[in-house]
Amino acid sequence: MNAYFPSDAQRYKDRLLRVLRYISLDEDRKDLGHSARYNTKKLFLKGQGARPLIEGEFHSATAIDAIVPGLVPKAAGWGQYDNGETRIYLFLGDFHNMDFSAAPEPDHFMSQIADLHRKGFSPNGMFGFPISTVCGKLERTVTWEKSWAKSFTHQLKDVIKYDNETNEPVDEWHDRNRLYSIHPYLNDSAGHPGSFSRQLAYNDILYLCEKYAPLDSLEKYDPEKNVSVTGAYVPFTMKQLE
Repeated sequence: MNAYFPSDAQRYKDRLLRVLRYISLDEDRKDLGHSARYNTKKLFLKGQGARPLIEGEFHSATAIDAIVPGLVPKAAGWGQYDNGETRIYLFLGDFHNMDFSAAPEPDHFMSQIADLHRKGFSPNGMFGFPISTVCGKLERTVTWEKSWAKSFTHQLKDVIKYDNETNEPVDEWHDRNRLYSIHPYLNDSAGHPGSFSRQLAYNDILYLCEKYAPLDSLEKYDPEKNVSVTGAYVPFTMKQLE
């Protein structure tokens, strides 16, 4: 079996042969069976110190490929081995030579994304995933929930917790929340003429400017227009622009 490393250096050959014995190959991958030792298929192998990152990628890629074959590189297996006191987790999958010289054909790509959402289904009718997955450095709390709102709440709480641990002091969280809310407010205003979300965005901009970059030429922030006072709610609606 041949495998591909970014450096493609010969010195990795012996190491590869040692680590492959720790990987449990997907039973459905007939092309990676005993006869595959004479195969010329190029594979991609990576190692990480976090099990959820590797195991989550394997199961996620496998689930996506089962619905829309070819959308993501096919996963072959995952495993682990100990290097002294350090445990290393391994992911093995088909190597995909990414071509950055041109953008993907949009019609074909978007049809695959549409198929993924149209054909994908939950194995038990609930929202969640059987194992933990990772987004960046954040390991998500994954449980099965009957409500999408409860399922999404787990992710939102994880993001807030990670943000509080990463960014100090905590009392600036509300200011960051104002800053991050400006973008969706303006997006909503641009797509829905007359929406009061534009005024919400403008008022938050005034608040942040007064606090961090005051200018006498600017209008004054109006606390009575704060969403916490008015209770303003911007419903999400789908409307075709004219």
